Amino acid sequence: MEFRISTSGKKLLTQEQKAQILREQDSGVNAAELSRKYGIPMQSIYKWRHNLKSSSVLQIQKPFAEVASMDELKKALSEIKLLRQALGKMTLDRDILQDAVNIATKKKWL
Repeated sequence: MEFRISTSGKKLLTQEQKAQILREQDSGVNAAELSRKYGIPMQSIYKWRHNLKSSSVLQIQKPFAEVASMDELKKALSEIKLLRQALGKMTLDRDILQDAVNIATKKKWL
């Protein structure tokens, strides 16, 4: 199993690699053996197991589901940005119109 190494020297595991290690543990291999085999702390394995058990029902049915691609994330973030800009413009228009109504009401034009 290939691991990516962070700049601080820690091993970075994908969700699929974590799921594979947990499946090995389910098949009867204990955490100490997995820790030695993959060179990761036993506490990490226990934490992954705890997170899997304490996660929502949807995630228990599909552990470590694939995450959205970076393209989808960028597209969603740009859409959020556009929606926030549109909301800001509409809020400004509403405030201007409300001020106009207040002025017209005071001068009894309406």
